[in-house]
Amino acid sequence: MPKMVTKSEIKKSTLAQFVEKGGYTIVTQDPETGRLKGVARASEITGLSDETIRSIMKAQPYPPLKTLPKYVDDFYASEGYKLLEGKYGHRRFFKTVLIPTAIEAFNILESKDPISWDRDDFEKLWKYPQLQDPQIEWIRFDKACQLRNVMRAIGKASLLENFQTKKRKAGAKRHWYLVDEDIIALIGEIYEVDTLLMLEEGINTGARFSGLVTTIPDKINYDESILQIWEPKVKEWVDKDIPKCLLDLIEQYISDFGIKGSERLYRKSYSVYLNRLKSAGVRAGVKHKVTTHILKHTFVTQALNRGVSLEVASLQCGTNPKTLQDYYLGVDRQRRRHELIGEEYKTIPFPEWFASLHSYFVKRYEDIKDNCIMGEKGIELKQRRKVRKAKVARIRKPRKIEWKAIEKNIATFEALPDDKKAIARQRFTIPYWKRALELHRQGFSDDEAIRFAKTKEVMVTGGQ
Repeated sequence: MPKMVTKSEIKKSTLAQFVEKGGYTIVTQDPETGRLKGVARASEITGLSDETIRSIMKAQPYPPLKTLPKYVDDFYASEGYKLLEGKYGHRRFFKTVLIPTAIEAFNILESKDPISWDRDDFEKLWKYPQLQDPQIEWIRFDKACQLRNVMRAIGKASLLENFQTKKRKAGAKRHWYLVDEDIIALIGEIYEVDTLLMLEEGINTGARFSGLVTTIPDKINYDESILQIWEPKVKEWVDKDIPKCLLDLIEQYISDFGIKGSERLYRKSYSVYLNRLKSAGVRAGVKHKVTTHILKHTFVTQALNRGVSLEVASLQCGTNPKTLQDYYLGVDRQRRRHELIGEEYKTIPFPEWFASLHSYFVKRYEDIKDNCIMGEKGIELKQRRKVRKAKVARIRKPRKIEWKAIEKNIATFEALPDDKKAIARQRFTIPYWKRALELHRQGFSDDEAIRFAKTKEVMVTGGQ
């Protein structure tokens, strides 16, 4: 009887390899017979032998669960966690930011309940090396913000003035933005009408993604060419003065896809639009990564380089003028070389520049709108039906049997001792081939010899 393989006898690296390559999704077990299916396929993909895979499935039939350290369970059982959940459990940052920071601090403080953290504990956290930002020689800004939230939750708000946050100094400017060639190439690689419209609205309004997604028909004033969007940074509706050509395209989009007054024009998530723009940028050959935020950089740089004042650009964006200069204004190298070394420099006003690009947006919209539908969660591409090729009937070739090899194998079988003949007969089905060989000697064709040998029919006369 074979030795039973236990979970402890399977190497961790072998099990990890099987899990990482998707072995548990390939191999399935028949609930009635208990037989494993897909072992050969899993062997090809995982690089493990059939025997190893069967051993894994016998000892560990289900994927191993990820085990969390004990201190994580202790944290969730603490009174401090209950306070945090009661105060911040409804907030978006609770699970994604606050709790991971609190668990990290809980471990540093050797599983001390957060409800009893005092000034000495927070001083230890503020000076802990793994929480430091080397650029400012202080605790990281995000960690400090969340730990201050902990202070508020546990009733230690009096400590806030002693544990301040520090931001890094203003970083380097982004020295790139979308130039005309980038925008035109990008337009040609976008396949969804909402992404196309978001691109044009972004480079005209300078809005962040969080503002663009608040665009709704009810906030559009067609008579005065004003579009209102909500800017979370300033927490108010900001007027965007946009040209009539863009309003016309927005109006057509609303009509084509039946968008109601209070419904959003862009309903997909941030990650969806980000991935669409990034992929389009790669296909278009844009040198840098295209993101939703680069649309604002493009508006600021293109507008200021084409005669729009910093004050007006600031009002359009809803962003402080100094912030625009520090973080959003790219370098116009052509203008710089014109003013410094006298190279020729031609530019047109921002409205004319935008109008010259608008025709590309309109043409692309007409090209792709019939391939798009409005689904429950926004614009989707229609599913294209795959054209299946007609099956061509295969002509079965006559089977050719190597009768000399068959005769040799049978002679070897006859020479075996009686105790080994039973094993060989079971393994090689020798009686079946002996009958086929006899039929072949009588003159039957190869196919007839095989067919009649399988049915065990006794043939007296030879074939035609």
